[in-house]
Amino acid sequence: MLFRVVSQLVLIASFSSMCNAANAISLDLPSLSSEFLRTETLLDDDTIKFCIYGGSAIGAYDRKVGQLLGDSLFLNVEFHEVEPPIVIPGMDTIPISLDDLFLMLTNECDAFMGLELASSVYPPWMNLTRAYLKAPYVTVVREGEYVDLSGLPDQAKVATQTLTSGDIMFNAYRDTQPEAQRYRRIPYPTTTLQFERLREHSVEAAIVWEPWFSHELMNTTGLEIVPNGVVRLPHREIGIAVRSRDDFIRSSLDQAIEMLEADGTLAETYAASLASNAR
Repeated sequence: MLFRVVSQLVLIASFSSMCNAANAISLDLPSLSSEFLRTETLLDDDTIKFCIYGGSAIGAYDRKVGQLLGDSLFLNVEFHEVEPPIVIPGMDTIPISLDDLFLMLTNECDAFMGLELASSVYPPWMNLTRAYLKAPYVTVVREGEYVDLSGLPDQAKVATQTLTSGDIMFNAYRDTQPEAQRYRRIPYPTTTLQFERLREHSVEAAIVWEPWFSHELMNTTGLEIVPNGVVRLPHREIGIAVRSRDDFIRSSLDQAIEMLEADGTLAETYAASLASNAR
């Protein structure tokens, strides 16, 4: 396999030449004072550094995947734990600004894990790898009450997380229902609140991102996942952010992700992560 035969000398030399060519391209970088930009970490010697937000739904999984990717590239792996200015458990997004993301990719790490793949959302100075995780939005109800999402009664209240892809697609389904039967969308900022309102009988169901259901911080006592029925809900695709000038890092990670996906390692790691959190 490619990463089993390419030497570190070739990797570093190729990266250096590509980096020099990319430096000449304007990428609309953030207007930040140079005093905040300490160093460029790009593949420091034989080490790759990943930024990890442990407070996310997949923080532990991200750490395992980062290690697997580094091992595939024959690189040592270091992790920088991201500490945002505010921590809100149960959010599907990482609570940092794009300027902070730029600073971290300049000062702290070569790559930032856990970003959702989306078109026309990120600035030109940033690029994303292929997805290393594709996890669905699922329907959660109180145990034994409903067999699937489409079996809820008319005008049932359904908790969503505001402006997530699950929220947007569920709302699109609501628009197809007759007005007298249309489910009532009740948006919340976090999955923590979705589960609380479900246990309190304030809503009949919740649309949540699958990794949250087995997360150690979530209380899902008396709740269960049921099929979505005729309601189509999306998969959320997660990749790794790098600076656009660091295209060699991105392409190297892409090939490593492809290899781990092809041999089933990523799927096994995700399944084990869900099982471990559920215990």
